[in-house]
Amino acid sequence: GRLLLVGGDSGFGGAIRMAAEAALRSGAGLVRVLTHIDHVAPLLTARPELMAQALDEATLRQAMQWADVLVIGPGLGQAEWGKNALSVLQTSDKPALWDADALNLLALNPEKRQNRVMTPHPGEAARLLSCSTADIESDRLLAVRKLTARYGGVAVLKGAGTLIADEQGQMAIADVGNAGMASGGMGD
Repeated sequence: GRLLLVGGDSGFGGAIRMAAEAALRSGAGLVRVLTHIDHVAPLLTARPELMAQALDEATLRQAMQWADVLVIGPGLGQAEWGKNALSVLQTSDKPALWDADALNLLALNPEKRQNRVMTPHPGEAARLLSCSTADIESDRLLAVRKLTARYGGVAVLKGAGTLIADEQGQMAIADVGNAGMASGGMGD
């Protein structure tokens, strides 16, 4: 398949690199990264099998047509650069995974979508549901159900005992992982 990853605003190139490397390790066929121009050369030097380009609207629109699946959020930031990228990406009807700042921006302008997988940690889930992190952690099952009811698609509520739910009420618990996954960028 063809996977497009969008993120890595200035100063956040590590997040999009980790996501792209994870995609390569998990067997994605072709992996294309649209990121801040500052991160293109380091990405290509470290991982020449990636297709990395500077993010602009024309390139993003072309890449969205090329891709089978979209990923947005790692290192996206919440500045205009990230908001503009998300705005363009929202016009696609292709399956998409939303993470990190894509979720924080979604919390500001909620929309329901069936073909989206959201991967919030408890803090992001709290922003998406306008409550506290303590509320999320006190009833994680209810929180993941509320996420799918409000936003559609599939929600993956990260944490100890990661919960996966869809709008139809199907749920699963991923009870695997290790303490090393507690660092940023390692939960997905």
